[in-house]
Amino acid sequence: MDVASGLTAASQVIEILKQIKNLDASIDAVAYKEKLLELRENAFEARSALLDVKQELLENASTIAALEAQIKNLTSGSICPKCSSGTMKTIITKPHSMRSAANHGVQIWTKECDAEDCNHRDEIIHDPNGLLKK
Repeated sequence: MDVASGLTAASQVIEILKQIKNLDASIDAVAYKEKLLELRENAFEARSALLDVKQELLENASTIAALEAQIKNLTSGSICPKCSSGTMKTIITKPHSMRSAANHGVQIWTKECDAEDCNHRDEIIHDPNGLLKK
């Protein structure tokens, strides 16, 4: 059941409650019980729709979290660009060859893929203060 049908069922519940409130006191018990039964059915439909929506929201939240984690891994540089299965690990860190940059924390990081069948290696300039132009 979708959100629209759940809202429709909920509005029907409200309408039936109004009708019950407006029933004449002289109306027979059978008509009153019929309205109560109709009210219960619509309330059940509304509850069912809301539970379906809740389940869908939970599924969407877990999908979103998984996609966010995947985006983070792909954009952080931690996944190997060659094999896409290994993780790039820093194996060597050395100061930048330009002395003024090295004095401000600029380093050259050598990273290597940790997958057994991949031998990919990258050198990355780590510039924590943004001194070098990109």
